[in-house]
Amino acid sequence: MKRLVSTAVFLLASAAFGLSQTVIYSNFGSQKGKIYDCCNGYQFRYNSSIGAIAVPFVAPDNVTKLDHVAVAVQWVKAGGNRWHGAPFDNLHDANWSIAGDNNGLPGGNITGGTFFKIPNVNTCCRRMTGGKKKNLQLDPGVQYWLVVSWAGTIGTVDQWAYNTTGATDPFAIEDQNGWYLVTDMTTPAVKIVGK
Repeated sequence: MKRLVSTAVFLLASAAFGLSQTVIYSNFGSQKGKIYDCCNGYQFRYNSSIGAIAVPFVAPDNVTKLDHVAVAVQWVKAGGNRWHGAPFDNLHDANWSIAGDNNGLPGGNITGGTFFKIPNVNTCCRRMTGGKKKNLQLDPGVQYWLVVSWAGTIGTVDQWAYNTTGATDPFAIEDQNGWYLVTDMTTPAVKIVGK
């Protein structure tokens, strides 16, 4: 009975303080050590065949804000050259942003940040989290894009790990020619949460 009362108090407090969250999209696995593919994924780097990767999501009717995003991004190779005075600690960083939709592909960035000190490849299952303090308003029924991209050191190679759930939802890749849609391939591992 005491546990039931404690749970009820927590749920009421969560509702009162606006702590209720809704998973908008997730393809993370639930099995310990297999939340995402530790060793394989889409590699991206500056000025290459893949410079950025984006996963689309649509805000449901009951969601008005972005709570956070969690991404399985890793570093494969540290860069040897610093780029235009970039800080030393960005050797293992990656950028993220929420972009609007432009005819079914990522459009202009709305908000974003940096995942600092991302884990190295062949490890699982640390997830990089962003967006907690962004307070981004979402319009229900509108498509947005979570974009992950290279962060400032020439020669750095990062990787957005594959999911382990078999999800093959469409996503987008940006190369030197712009964005293009990818279908029927393993979607990068991600969780997008609203409130």
